[in-house]
Amino acid sequence: PSGLTGQMGGWSGSDPLSQDALLMAIYDLGGDSYLEPSILHNEKLGREGSLFPNGTQFVFTEYTRTAGDLFEVILVDLQGEEIPSHLDQAESLGLFWDSYMPSISTDGTKVVYIGDATDNRTAEVYMTILTVEMADSTTRLTNDTAIYSYPAISPDGSKVLAVRENPMSADNPGPDIVIIDVASQTF
Repeated sequence: PSGLTGQMGGWSGSDPLSQDALLMAIYDLGGDSYLEPSILHNEKLGREGSLFPNGTQFVFTEYTRTAGDLFEVILVDLQGEEIPSHLDQAESLGLFWDSYMPSISTDGTKVVYIGDATDNRTAEVYMTILTVEMADSTTRLTNDTAIYSYPAISPDGSKVLAVRENPMSADNPGPDIVIIDVASQTF
């Protein structure tokens, strides 16, 4: 559509490693330049990217090929340089293995995402507050046998919406949508 302004983050190209990971890019929506996205520095591979509301930072799920393939939510500037944050420290605390599907609060202080919990190997919802001390920055919002995906944080940061898929052995098997109260960590 014509008349758009601003920037948008996303991914572009082909999936060279068949890992559902593409080159991460920033699209300038003014004029026809969106046809030529600006690829992030070091040609970072990933998915699920979005710009922070202030338009100066970008969060996405980075694909890293290490001893085992790894997906990790990271924060970068618009050139693709990684910005140290609590996001990259949460995994080192042993809370989860992979992290993915980030969603940013409208004030840019909180990120919710999915992490594969180390204790039960299920996809759980986590929230990292980027403006507090490291020890208190990441909270696990779910802790059950369901598998979660696509979290989104409310504008005021008090609630998180997510898709929950209960196992077939549960009273209510299959997918549904839940709203999690962040303060009480209840549905």
